[in-house]
Amino acid sequence: MTEQMTMFGVSAPSIPMPNDWTRWSGHNKALFEALHDGNWHDRDYLEARVRTKNFTARVSNLRQRGYTIECERSNEMGATTYRMTGYAGVSTTKGGHCPSCTCGAS
Repeated sequence: MTEQMTMFGVSAPSIPMPNDWTRWSGHNKALFEALHDGNWHDRDYLEARVRTKNFTARVSNLRQRGYTIECERSNEMGATTYRMTGYAGVSTTKGGHCPSCTCGAS
């Protein structure tokens, strides 16, 4: 997979290589396509695009493949938004990729 620069100068992932893309599930593809623009998206939007309420498992799948996906609480009710910010080439599930996420928590 390669990286490309966006108009904002942020490194963004390119479309996965064709042989990788064919191995991905439909949910992984749908989530990648939804988040690839680098914008924040809420749960309702992502659930509709991915066609499952359990899309957070797909977020973990993409993080394991090296994509940086941030999440943040968008209001006091606990609503969460997500965005893809880049491609690290190694799993991003460990460490504090975003303050509200519990991925990799001990």
